[in-house]
Amino acid sequence: MKITAIEKEQGKLSEKNLDLACQKLSEIGYVIFENLLPLEFVEKVRKEFENNESLPEGEIQRNHFFRGLFLDSHIIDNPIALQIIEAMLGTEFFSFLPYGCNTTRRESRYWNDAEKQWIHRDSGHLFPSFVLGLG
Repeated sequence: MKITAIEKEQGKLSEKNLDLACQKLSEIGYVIFENLLPLEFVEKVRKEFENNESLPEGEIQRNHFFRGLFLDSHIIDNPIALQIIEAMLGTEFFSFLPYGCNTTRRESRYWNDAEKQWIHRDSGHLFPSFVLGLG
């Protein structure tokens, strides 16, 4: 999804784009924004991620995301992400860091030995009676 320079600068989506983001989140479970984060920042995060890609399986591999750049406010306190969450859940929602940050490695293989895995939710709806799906 593309956002305007003004939205990016202000850290706030227009009403039209907020509605579209909420619709995408409701229908497919995620929203991807083009060029929301500064390229230099993304490159630093990628380098940090790649530096840690050979960590051993288990707790060390999962928990290295709880330090450094991975805790930057661009990622865990992003105003546009929070705007979308508030629009969908209200202002009194509870949020926490992802369970185990289970990011996969490049050499990982998936179901049926596939080499790639598309973006997806890892679970079903948290509250099936809600009109919108939360994963």
